[in-house]
Amino acid sequence: MRGFRAILLPVLVIFVGFLAPAAAQLVVQDRVTPGGIPFRYVHLPNSKSQAIQFGWHDGYALSLPQGQLAGNWATTLMMQGPAGMTRGEFVEDVKDTQAQMALNSNLRNTLGSVFGPPDKFEAALALYNKMLIHPALGQERLEDLLRNRRAAIRQARVKAEVLAGDIRSHLFFPEGVVRRNSLGDDALLDQVTVKGIEAWRAAVLTRDGLKVVAAGPGSAESFAGQIDQLFKDLPDKGAGMRKVEFSVRDAARSVALKADVPQTFLMIGGWSGFGRDPELVTAQLATKILRERLFKAIREKLGAAYGASAQVSTLGADNAFFSVSAAVEHDKAVAALDALRSELTRFLAEGVTADELGPEKAKLLSETRESLRRSPVVARLLRNAMLEEFPADHVQTYDARIAQVSAEKVNDDIRKKLAGRAFATVIVTPSPEMFKVDCAIAKPSEAEACR
Repeated sequence: MRGFRAILLPVLVIFVGFLAPAAAQLVVQDRVTPGGIPFRYVHLPNSKSQAIQFGWHDGYALSLPQGQLAGNWATTLMMQGPAGMTRGEFVEDVKDTQAQMALNSNLRNTLGSVFGPPDKFEAALALYNKMLIHPALGQERLEDLLRNRRAAIRQARVKAEVLAGDIRSHLFFPEGVVRRNSLGDDALLDQVTVKGIEAWRAAVLTRDGLKVVAAGPGSAESFAGQIDQLFKDLPDKGAGMRKVEFSVRDAARSVALKADVPQTFLMIGGWSGFGRDPELVTAQLATKILRERLFKAIREKLGAAYGASAQVSTLGADNAFFSVSAAVEHDKAVAALDALRSELTRFLAEGVTADELGPEKAKLLSETRESLRRSPVVARLLRNAMLEEFPADHVQTYDARIAQVSAEKVNDDIRKKLAGRAFATVIVTPSPEMFKVDCAIAKPSEAEACR
């Protein structure tokens, strides 16, 4: 969902993404560059690319009274290219290096990466340094980006899943910065300025607080020089910012929105108790199994679902939202909602079986070991672990921890972190009269009065 998902971070990326092969296969070294920048290094002699992944904690946008996502727009504008180059010229020069580059910001962190073939890696870093230090922050470029964003918001608001996300934002976030950002409020776009972006850059993009990981066939010494090359021009310290706490609330009502949509969208969800679990492995395994059950119950038995999902997504360090959802034909929507509720009730009461868990564990480990052959993945996961302030051996010991996950452990977490929680039901449909709900509404904002 555009609104709600824009600020919730998928477990697979942030937590369960911290996957690693056996500890003996992954040796992580703590190093410091000649310029004084600490970094973690992993030597992967068989990897085809060099990779540097980095990031900063970033609560700057939420610390502003107007709540604008300064970092989001700053990084988007910066990735248009450095001063003195058009967007097209920058793209072509990046292609010449055969490198992949990224810089983005969310409500918690600003994240960056550069990876590519070793023989062209320093050329790629030189380009990235130009973009990082001397971006072309022109008003005309910014206005083009904002114009496109406004058009995208208007187009998205006719989709059932997006409308459901807006309802969830009104139900689960009190009025304030987080809700306005999750809704993509047009008024926030009016507050985005080049001056505000410059202020964000001065506060966040500094050597202080920078987390860096390097992985690939290169030596630690060569990476140290490259890291200095990349970040040498950053200021030592920024303007500072206050710590921002995310404000959320529970909701347990059923809401149906009347909308002219091609399929009825159904969602049941609420805040779980997973919070700051080091990796939420049990959540991922449990929701994978539940997703399979939903597919069988709604798609195979009813022939009703265009798609069925179960997931846990995170917001901040202490909030994780659990949901199940499905998009179905209108004439099968009532039966599909009954099936969704029935499967969720069974899941919360009975948990999962060892026979269901075994194949999912094996698949997860197999996918993990395969993906961790690539230096960009290793560097990214280690960087994320650093930003989450997990133990130093968090990634290296993943195999041992996942091997210990049993059906009993998963079911204990389901009982403690999901069962008994407040869940709301959200329905987007042309025919709300088909459903027994607490509130039938004509627009998402009316969900506020339904709490």
